[in-house]
Amino acid sequence: MSSSVSAVIADLKAQVQRMEGPAARWPMPTHPVLSSLLQLRSGGVYQVASPSLAMLLMAGPSSAGAWCAVVGIPQFGIEAARAIGVRTERVVYVPEVQTDELFNVVAALIEVVDVVVLAPTRVTPTQAARLVARMREKHCLLATWGAWPSADARLDWSHIEWRGVGLGHGNLQARRVTLEVHRGDRRTGAKRVWFPDVNLVVREDEQHSGSHTGEGAVVPRLRSVP
Repeated sequence: MSSSVSAVIADLKAQVQRMEGPAARWPMPTHPVLSSLLQLRSGGVYQVASPSLAMLLMAGPSSAGAWCAVVGIPQFGIEAARAIGVRTERVVYVPEVQTDELFNVVAALIEVVDVVVLAPTRVTPTQAARLVARMREKHCLLATWGAWPSADARLDWSHIEWRGVGLGHGNLQARRVTLEVHRGDRRTGAKRVWFPDVNLVVREDEQHSGSHTGEGAVVPRLRSVP
């Protein structure tokens, strides 16, 4: 191939990359109580305040058939995840991993799953950028229980109320919380939800159904996994 033809091809590739921008970030299935606040996207990084909120992020993709992995969270409850809607038979569970092997393990999992949940330790911006770049190539979503440089959004909860507890007696029957989504220092959405209700279902609190969001639901797309 002549050098002039090679130069033309290289120029065309560069133009296509400029027009397409970064790697496409597909919308992913999102749990109903979360979808009006936040549309999950492949290649996204979502910071969560607890393992239960990580389960909520997993539930949408998992219910649609995605494979998930949980790394470095020994207190992650498989039964609790199943109750929220996670298909636990499609979860790769690595409860403990050495710190110096964490990124090698996650990098390997990104090749074969759609969602990775981990509790990162001592993550540098360079490490985070390298891992996220690979995730976006593979259209994988990352949920971190703990701080992560430049996360797309942070999922938290507040105003937690338990039902079923009296003055020194009774059984816990239900929990109602305010589910919050933050981007940077700004809260972009909040709603009251049962997490769970008396039937162990995570759902919106009909008496407080108002929420604020800048995103709507989108038809999801998942890459196939053998």
